[in-house]
Amino acid sequence: MNKISQYLLSVIAAAMICGLVNSLMEKNKIMSSVSKFLTGLVLLVTVLRPLIHLNVTNIFAYSQSIHAEAQEMIVNAQSASAAQLSDLVKSKTEQYILE
Repeated sequence: MNKISQYLLSVIAAAMICGLVNSLMEKNKIMSSVSKFLTGLVLLVTVLRPLIHLNVTNIFAYSQSIHAEAQEMIVNAQSASAAQLSDLVKSKTEQYILE
């Protein structure tokens, strides 16, 4: 949670600084367009910085473990369903025979 709040704080700070720079450059049109471009790049780098350090192999391993757990849950649910169906058929058959 600390990393998320630190990331949001850095994005907000960068946006505030870029906004301040852009507001100071409004008088000169050429400098204004250059400053808007540069501050846009700064914001883009600030927002995308966590994606640069993202370790994709951990994500694949994590998704594979989730997939294996899901497959195990499906097998368990199918066997439980078959057992319940068997019990139901058995009880209905016993009731039919007793009647």
